[in-house]
Amino acid sequence: MASPVSSILIYNNKYLVTNQSFDLLVIISYLKERGIKSSYYGFLSANHDIIINSILSTDKCENLNTIWFHHFLTEAKSQLGWKIFVEVKNKVCHFLFCKVRVTPGKCVLT
Repeated sequence: MASPVSSILIYNNKYLVTNQSFDLLVIISYLKERGIKSSYYGFLSANHDIIINSILSTDKCENLNTIWFHHFLTEAKSQLGWKIFVEVKNKVCHFLFCKVRVTPGKCVLT
């Protein structure tokens, strides 16, 4: 995970003052910008470089997807209305089931 930032961040010509970690800011900004059109695939595509740069030398690549999709769903749950969150969560689960071959039960967010 990226180290916490405590500064003014410029993202898409918007100023954000934050103490949250940069990767969570990227997720929050994406969700707020896309709303119901949010998708995990779209997030991965739009933020490929940031995700790759978040890998530490001690990280295992197979855990990277789990870390990012969990953060994505957690932030979607807190940032989006319930109806939109459920739709986005279903898209994430479908994407993971089709691409990564996980069981749908792995997408359960408690």
